[in-house]
Amino acid sequence: MKIKLGTAINIGQLIESLSPYSGGCVITPIELEYASENGEPARVNIKLFNDSLTLGQVKAMMVDPYDDVESADKVLIEWNEVAIENSIDYVLVCGTCLGFYRDGGYIKGDNDIDICINPKDLERTVKVLKERGFRLGRRGGSQHFMKNNILLDAWLKPHFEPPYAYVQYKGKLYPIPHDIDRYLTALYGDWRTPSGQSAKEAVFARYK
Repeated sequence: MKIKLGTAINIGQLIESLSPYSGGCVITPIELEYASENGEPARVNIKLFNDSLTLGQVKAMMVDPYDDVESADKVLIEWNEVAIENSIDYVLVCGTCLGFYRDGGYIKGDNDIDICINPKDLERTVKVLKERGFRLGRRGGSQHFMKNNILLDAWLKPHFEPPYAYVQYKGKLYPIPHDIDRYLTALYGDWRTPSGQSAKEAVFARYK
């Protein structure tokens, strides 16, 4: 499967290919649409607030978590507190999940903190994080949040549901997909052996 970088629809096609983790996701430049557990569609419209950061602004501001662990930890801890206080289910995904599970921390070259939430919790998440000083970025296959120059990337998929597995990082427990081996293998193939690529490069290399 060849993937052209930079378009939401192709990212959606990538997600769809990662069965069974796709959640029946269909992404267009206008809206996101998900098939819920009972087969009924649950629609999430794409929109930007007037004060949203552009993708260019986000890229200019962002610092890799590996390069500023203190700031990244503050963002992650604050997000985890928000999720607990507001009963928002989430899991760590993508490079953050891989790094925490395999390496015990952030991966060099991975440029954000990746989480996954249910689409039904998106607007509540936006409201709470804006109140806590997070800036909003683009919304496509995911919703960007920025604070302390760290990008929190919230992917929208309904099929990561409890029970979760957990990974311990600096004395705190963070939820990850319960079938972690299957999930990471679907994304990265041989995820146990560090490749020298960033997590994003490894995904695209696997599906190009």
